[in-house]
Amino acid sequence: LFNTTADFKARLAHIDKAIECLKWMEEMIPGKEHSSEKLPQIMSLKQALISSGIKAQFENAMNNAKEGKLLVAKVNHATAAQSILNKGLSLGIDRKTLAREIEEANSFINRIQYDEYFSKAKKEEEKGNIKTAIDQYQVALYFLKMTSMGGEDHESLVKEMEGRIQKLYERGIV
Repeated sequence: LFNTTADFKARLAHIDKAIECLKWMEEMIPGKEHSSEKLPQIMSLKQALISSGIKAQFENAMNNAKEGKLLVAKVNHATAAQSILNKGLSLGIDRKTLAREIEEANSFINRIQYDEYFSKAKKEEEKGNIKTAIDQYQVALYFLKMTSMGGEDHESLVKEMEGRIQKLYERGIV
């Protein structure tokens, strides 16, 4: 039954019920090997189901985040993806198993935040508000130095920010 049910929570509930029944059988019929042999298999199946279900839910949420048109929607879906991972951890999935997904969600959110800081700084620079632009670029630079965005050439982004700040200082307007 738990292999044919599509809903993750329902499948999990069916497996939990099977585990409960096997434990009950073991108590009622001591000495029988059938239930003690099946229990580890079902526990293993449960862990595999939890892992695959959490990863599928995560991928769906991250796809929604990546496809989102509005910044708020992107952040909401990425945050939902992080919540799904936290749920997986609370259900017993090892952190190492979810390491790639955790890094992906964190990097995605960090990239959105960095892009927002950079965009604000660039707008201020274009308006001619050099002091405010420098302040915003420094915020972006600090953020870059304190976070990770996976896969990105972090050093080149840091150097770009430092270069922009230096260029604005050299213009002598500040």
